[in-house]
This record gives sequence, C-alpha cells and structure tokens, in this order.
Amino acid sequence: MVDTFPFDTSFLVLLVMGCLSMVLSLSFYSKFRILGRISRKLSISVFDKTFNVFDPYPGRRKIIHRFIVLMPFLLMVGYFFLMFLILKTFEMGLVLGVTIFIICLGLMMVDEAYEIYVNSNVFVKAARNKANFFEGDFA
Repeated sequence: MVDTFPFDTSFLVLLVMGCLSMVLSLSFYSKFRILGRISRKLSISVFDKTFNVFDPYPGRRKIIHRFIVLMPFLLMVGYFFLMFLILKTFEMGLVLGVTIFIICLGLMMVDEAYEIYVNSNVFVKAARNKANFFEGDFA
C-alpha cells in the first residue's frame, strides 16, 4: 500500500505550528523592546474633566438584506462542501493532523494576539509622533 504523504501529517502540522509560534513570539518580543525604549521618554498629563461620547445620529441600519433569498441555498451548498471535505479527510488519513492543527490554533489565541499587535502598533505610532498621553492611555 502506498502512502499519500511521504511524512507523517501530524509531524508536519506540529512543525509548521511551532515555526508560526516562533515567528509570533519574535514579533511580540520586538514590539515589547520598541515599547520599552519609547516608554522611557513619555510623561503623563492628568486632568479632571469627564467626557461622554454620544452619537445622536447613528448610521442607517438595514434589517433585511437583499440577498436573504440566497441564504438557504448557500447554507445547503456549504453543508455539502463541508461534508465532502470531512469525507476526503477521513479517506486520506488526515484526521489526526487536522485535529492537531485545530487544537494548536486554539491554544495560540490568534484573535487576542492580533488585537494586542494592532494596539501596540497604534501606541508605538502615537509615541513616535509625540502625541500627548493621559492616564487612561496607559491604563
């Protein structure tokens, strides 16, 4: 019997996820170093005024979209495509690799990592432009 892949798929998945984790950790470490250098030069201004932001004219909301008629068809096609992918995964013997990939991706907390990265970019850009910071900015 001939294997579809010359390497074990779980090994390849773990190797790729390890490399991705290393890249993310190095990028976060570089951001941490940049923020550490910039934060030594910053000062905080404190004032005692309270601001409430309120938009009295919210944007127009559309309740029913014009493509709502296509929703059942798209759901059915998506369901059949998903079943096809699952059956092909079982057929090719990739169940362990896919399971390991999903678990590793869940452990990496991708959403939180992206949010931290974007917020640190905003903070670094503001510090480089010499913006005034207040107590709430650091909190």
